[in-house]
Amino acid sequence: DVEVIGPTHAIAMVGIKLGQLDAILATHNLLFPPDPTSRDDATLGGAISTNASGARSYKYGATRPWIEALEVVWSNGEVAWIDRHTDWPTSWPKLTWRAPIGKNAAGYAADTSLLETIIGSEGTLAVITRAKIRLVPRPESTFSLVIPCKDSQSVLSLLPKLRQECPFPPSAIEYLDLRSAAIACGEGLPAPKGQHLILLEVSHSSSDAPITWWSDALNQW
Repeated sequence: DVEVIGPTHAIAMVGIKLGQLDAILATHNLLFPPDPTSRDDATLGGAISTNASGARSYKYGATRPWIEALEVVWSNGEVAWIDRHTDWPTSWPKLTWRAPIGKNAAGYAADTSLLETIIGSEGTLAVITRAKIRLVPRPESTFSLVIPCKDSQSVLSLLPKLRQECPFPPSAIEYLDLRSAAIACGEGLPAPKGQHLILLEVSHSSSDAPITWWSDALNQW
């Protein structure tokens, strides 16, 4: 189902579950960054069709930039292999759809390449059968941080620092308000009660020293 092409790409049948894909890539010490969370249920084709994002989109973005090419079947049964250099079909009308303001992943990527328009089109333009995906080296280690904040304003003031001042940026970030934090702490999350929480996941290589950096930075912030 998966053919690894060197250290940066692989070609896979899109019916493979994301968890299965990850397990195969792990044997090559590689990672397909998009992580829609439901890796045991979601397929690669589903992630591509919806331009799925997920917890790691904070660092890596949604699925679209990680797809290099697709094998698709058009409505007339014709099979085609498309990449970012494939011309837009002359018989197709110009798309005028625009994504709404705010968080949005699925939908037509108007005024871009044919490939990027297929990604996120939810099966309305073609059936996707194979994909050439982009890979990165697999992080050697991952650790999690739970940051308590006294109020929502403290959370908002911390976010720009996470974006702009981190030499070891988090790969995933989650915000828990007071109610959600209370539930999580009740389920055993080791964090102070009565505070807003930011949950971070940081991935790194063995040559990094992010734990020490994060400890010093959080004390300063």
